[in-house]
Amino acid sequence: MNHTIELNGLIIDTDSRTITNEQGNKITLRPHLLSVLCLLTENLGDPVSREDIIDMCWEGELTSPHILANVIYNLRNVFTRLRTPDIQITTITKFGYILSVDPT
Repeated sequence: MNHTIELNGLIIDTDSRTITNEQGNKITLRPHLLSVLCLLTENLGDPVSREDIIDMCWEGELTSPHILANVIYNLRNVFTRLRTPDIQITTITKFGYILSVDPT
């Protein structure tokens, strides 16, 4: 069974760990990128704390404090590469992140 999530024209396939835009451009995501993206998508428009992301995606254990920031950076680059400027991950200082979609 194929598990897909639609996000403003993007198709996220959790089984194949791919994200595809409307033009058919596809990027394969590393497991933690997919986990964080799915968590942010489930909470679309709502802030998610760093602690919740770490607990849900890394089972509470990070080997480096920079790993989460790198994952967010890489996800932002994925959205840029897929030409989806209306999808944004915003940093909430001293709290976490929020995934938002600007209405078009």
